[in-house]
Amino acid sequence: MHISAYIQSISDSFRTLFGLQDEMKRGRTCMVGASIVGSIISGISSGIFYTGFLLGNHIDLTGIGVITFIPYLASLVSLAAPYLLERFAHRRRLLALLRALQWTVQLLGMTLLPMLVKDPSARIVCFCIISFMGTALSCLCTSGFTPWHLNFIPDQVRASYFMFCSFLTNTISGLFLIFSGLIADALAGSPHQMTIILALRYIAFGLALLEVWLLVRPKEFPYARRQTRPSPSQVFILPLRNGRFLKTEGINLLYLFVMNLTASVLNAWLLDSIGVSYTLINLVNTLYSFFLLLFGPFWQRRIGRLGWLRTLSLSLLALAPTYVLYMLIRPDNFFWLFLIMRLIQHFIGVGQNTCVSNLLYLNMPEEERSSFVSFHTVVSNLAVLVSMMLGTGFVSLMGDRVLTLGSLSFSSIPLLLGATAVGCLLLALLIRRQAPKLEPLD
Repeated sequence: MHISAYIQSISDSFRTLFGLQDEMKRGRTCMVGASIVGSIISGISSGIFYTGFLLGNHIDLTGIGVITFIPYLASLVSLAAPYLLERFAHRRRLLALLRALQWTVQLLGMTLLPMLVKDPSARIVCFCIISFMGTALSCLCTSGFTPWHLNFIPDQVRASYFMFCSFLTNTISGLFLIFSGLIADALAGSPHQMTIILALRYIAFGLALLEVWLLVRPKEFPYARRQTRPSPSQVFILPLRNGRFLKTEGINLLYLFVMNLTASVLNAWLLDSIGVSYTLINLVNTLYSFFLLLFGPFWQRRIGRLGWLRTLSLSLLALAPTYVLYMLIRPDNFFWLFLIMRLIQHFIGVGQNTCVSNLLYLNMPEEERSSFVSFHTVVSNLAVLVSMMLGTGFVSLMGDRVLTLGSLSFSSIPLLLGATAVGCLLLALLIRRQAPKLEPLD
């Protein structure tokens, strides 16, 4: 395809998805706007900057792991979400209030806490409590917004929407994060670095108000409801009775378990042990946007020809060797090896992330969607929690010990990266076997 035709194709797809001409396009435009703003908020208040915030407040590696995985317990609040939400035929105002409360707790509460609590052990406890509260509110919001916004992304536009959303979100938020990372790195080792990190958290709260406004702008369609009011037990009963949804959710859970073994400790390891800078991490993450633009059509064709699950299986099979490369990163080779490994992961990730984004919707029925979303939220967060607990426990158990194989030595985190590689391989084979049974029926 000529470059001009390729650009025209992308432009036509964009105009088909987004705009202000009708309710569907306006809804998707607000959704992608909220995704962009939410990604900026997440980037400057969590991830690498959150790790820096905790390190700056004298929280050690094990403490960071505990703080990171404790909030996943709050997903249990999703059990009550359908019972609460189904009481409201219109949920716009309720969800706006819950989202605003979530950001107030997670951003302002977390930022002000170190000024009020000086004891390091007490800080860890208070960080966990505030994270639990914020995540609980977030789970209620997810159970409300997902069924509402799903109306705007029917199956025929879903792959294109996810790719455009990922591209715009990663590009715009990535540029913001690169600029922020340059400032943080320039002030590394000085008291001003924490000042910048704190300022970014206050900026994030201002952006959070914009995100709330964007989330509630799309038209709110009537919700498919049953005559009887749902109870918390239906969050489990309904999905457990739906075999196709349950098996698809099983794939999602295994995926989350494999991919989160290092989630609580990887950023701290890269910053403290390897010496990777904020700027390099943010720059490499931002490059993912260009891979979406260049290789999005390639992976869309694969999804169209192979289906969602076979494509996911293929991407995981290709992903496994990259985690072997990840194990070999050292302070003297990280610049080129980290860059090569992450760029390979970016190419694979275009297909992988698009397929994973659709797992929730792949076999979700029309009715009682809030119950299915709540079930997904609860079990997904529990899978991440168990994975991160095992990863953090393994790091704590190994301590400073290393495994030596010939001339190579591996500490706890590289060994977890090796376990991730094996997990990707096994999961790819399992998904490939289940794909014919679980692809949506035409």
